[in-house]
Amino acid sequence: MSISRRLAAYGVAAALMVYGQTSHAHSTFPTLIQSDLNMPCTPSCTICHKDNLGGFGTVTEPFGKAMQADGLFFVEASLSPALDKLEQAGTDSDGDGIGDIVELRAGQDPNGSLDLCSQAALAARYGCGAHIAPSPNKDSGALLAALLTSLVLGAGLHRSALRARARAARMERHIR
Repeated sequence: MSISRRLAAYGVAAALMVYGQTSHAHSTFPTLIQSDLNMPCTPSCTICHKDNLGGFGTVTEPFGKAMQADGLFFVEASLSPALDKLEQAGTDSDGDGIGDIVELRAGQDPNGSLDLCSQAALAARYGCGAHIAPSPNKDSGALLAALLTSLVLGAGLHRSALRARARAARMERHIR
């Protein structure tokens, strides 16, 4: 296998590892929020997302947008620092005078007055990661971007290798 093909293969493998990490991180956020804040129950995905499926590009709720503004992105390591920043700033997404972190610790929705731990709230969901197979379009934009980037890099490396071979051949002919 040529060096340019090997590098392109490594690029694709790296892109797929990054894609895999980002697509699975969301399903753990509710349990991590519960653990970090010592909540009485696991919050639903709808404290951040438009529905319980979660996923890339579905953050619509004020609390979720505040978390993103404070540094939350697709990896678990960004969750605790974002929660800490919200608490330090006293962020109140629903404007009721009670900070988001205080509301979450009490089992309340930081976007409104919903009791996150009520039987109805708990029975209505199975968690962010409770789908048998990922939807076909989940994070497809990220995957497509990663694959295209890998292809462009691979093509550039291949072209560079061809140019180097042509230069070497010209030099060899010149020496003779």
